[in-house]
Amino acid sequence: MLIRFFSALVVLAALFCGSVTFVTPAYAQQQGEVPGQSLGLNSDSDLWRFVRTGNAGSTQMKDDLAAVMIQSEGDNWRAFRNGPLSNVGAYSVLGIIGLLVLVFLGVIVF
Repeated sequence: MLIRFFSALVVLAALFCGSVTFVTPAYAQQQGEVPGQSLGLNSDSDLWRFVRTGNAGSTQMKDDLAAVMIQSEGDNWRAFRNGPLSNVGAYSVLGIIGLLVLVFLGVIVF
């Protein structure tokens, strides 16, 4: 029993030491500037506002929706999923758990 404990302790220590030694250092951002040639916080808001409205650009593909970078139909689904669907799902799970408790206690008999 004691040997298993010490062997598990050695394995955990080896995993911890291995994970600490292979971590690369993170480079901090300086006033919103990202290392490299990225814009960081200095992005062109007018460009992204234009892209966000769903305006189509040009592409070689035959599909009409392929030229649209951001399709806003996903936002409608996300709003429904984060709003009413999550509430109804939570109440449904709680209701099913309540029914299982009532069946277990013998209040409801099938």
